Amino acid sequence: MTRVWICMRINLRCISPIGFFLGYPPAEPNPRAECCQTTKTPVYLSDLSDRASNSSQGGFQVVIRNVIAITLFAVGIGTTSTSYSLKERAEPTVVRAVAPVFSNYQAAVPAANRHVVIRVRIDNPGNVKSAENVSGIDVNGQAKQAALRWKFSSTDRDNSERVANLTFVFQNMPEETSEEELTPIFKPPFEIEVRRRIHLLEK
Repeated sequence: MTRVWICMRINLRCISPIGFFLGYPPAEPNPRAECCQTTKTPVYLSDLSDRASNSSQGGFQVVIRNVIAITLFAVGIGTTSTSYSLKERAEPTVVRAVAPVFSNYQAAVPAANRHVVIRVRIDNPGNVKSAENVSGIDVNGQAKQAALRWKFSSTDRDNSERVANLTFVFQNMPEETSEEELTPIFKPPFEIEVRRRIHLLEK
């Protein structure tokens, strides 16, 4: 039988991956022998083949488990990062909300059209770069002018343009409504309601 001589600087049992692949059990500490010594060990090719065959199944399973674990970890990080990025772009935090002027002309608009939605684009410092009317009737652009004055949280992401839809509700109130109930109402995340008494329409 062919014999192969392998000259190694250290004992195979000292290297856990190689020892595991060849079927060696973990080396026990031996105070009388030094692990790292130059040895000349005879190894039969048939022994290498048998040990590799016996340990290949278990080793393959370990490799598969490690690959699956790493893949799941990477996917989790990617999903979390993407989710955070999308959330930051879609829902920036409002720092300052500005109510629009509620004119007589706006009060005359049918109730269904007094819910005005303005889409704004926000730059990195949190300023509104542009605004456009998406739905509702915005008489004289009062809601649009107010939207341009809103302020949002800043972001450190380069060239990160965020978008938000601001809703302005123009609400006509009964004549007996008190002054306290006529104050603007902010409803997170992006809605503000302005009120006025109906009797003002008749003047």
